[in-house]
Amino acid sequence: MHEIDMPKLEDCLLDMNEKNARFLELVSTVLYFETLEKEEVAEKIFTLKSKQRYSIEEIDEAYQYIDSLKGKAKLS
Repeated sequence: MHEIDMPKLEDCLLDMNEKNARFLELVSTVLYFETLEKEEVAEKIFTLKSKQRYSIEEIDEAYQYIDSLKGKAKLS
């Protein structure tokens, strides 16, 4: 079995553990559609996740959160 050294993973997981499930669902949806333009992603979210009634501000926050996780995960 191969071992992978991921020293920053714990920090990311601890950070994610502090977020609520609704927000993490939004983050995962944004990541699923990451190849699309931001406006297209928002349209998909408003259509596919209409019951959750996400706002554009929450979508912006999800993008910022993803960027912060990517920053934490980078190896120094």
